Amino acid sequence: MEGEDPLVWIHRAEQYFLFYVTPNHHKVVVASFNLEGEVFQWFRWMNSLQTTPRWEDFTIALCKEFGPSEFEDSAESLLKLKQIGSLATYVSEYRRLANRTPGVSPGVLKSYFLGGLKPELRYDVKLLKPETIHDAIAIAVQLYAKLRHFRTNASESSSGTRIANPEEGAKHGWTPRELTSSIIWGGAAKIFGGVMVEFIMLTLRTYNGVTSLFVLHLGGSDVVLGVQWLST
Repeated sequence: MEGEDPLVWIHRAEQYFLFYVTPNHHKVVVASFNLEGEVFQWFRWMNSLQTTPRWEDFTIALCKEFGPSEFEDSAESLLKLKQIGSLATYVSEYRRLANRTPGVSPGVLKSYFLGGLKPELRYDVKLLKPETIHDAIAIAVQLYAKLRHFRTNASESSSGTRIANPEEGAKHGWTPRELTSSIIWGGAAKIFGGVMVEFIMLTLRTYNGVTSLFVLHLGGSDVVLGVQWLST
């Protein structure tokens, strides 16, 4: 178990004992076959000071020696845990800490998990009202995959778009022109003539919104953000 979380190692050992119906007085000896490095040296030293301990006493001593320090409060760390990077990294760290807080109720564990999600995931997962922490994680995974898919598509579709600012538009003398035919944009609006197209769904990487666009003669750009300069 060199470098492994003692709680994870103990759990795997107990699953092994359960499957092979290992007697209590053989558990420590059987488990010692999987000890390596510093942990094995510690076991040899401890075993030389006394007879082979009971499994329960051995696991307590193992956690004290190689587990988290007494100053590390796993429940507090779980409460403060926030998703900074990928969802997979957050879930992995959440489960590690949750395994160290057996006294926390399932409802509180679910609240901790939801509270640590990024806002873009948190609100949508809450709307679906997961009943258990397992449901919450499963829903979050599906929504995260959906968000990544949309972001990838939005990035690819906007990769060739050149954005100019309003000041550059005024400097180059761009002027509005009349629309000469009807326009249907994404089923959101239908305009017959005029100079402004309303209710346009605009996607720029991670931003999604509805805006109004003026039709202009643009020399080198596809979209100009901002229309305040048109009033001058």
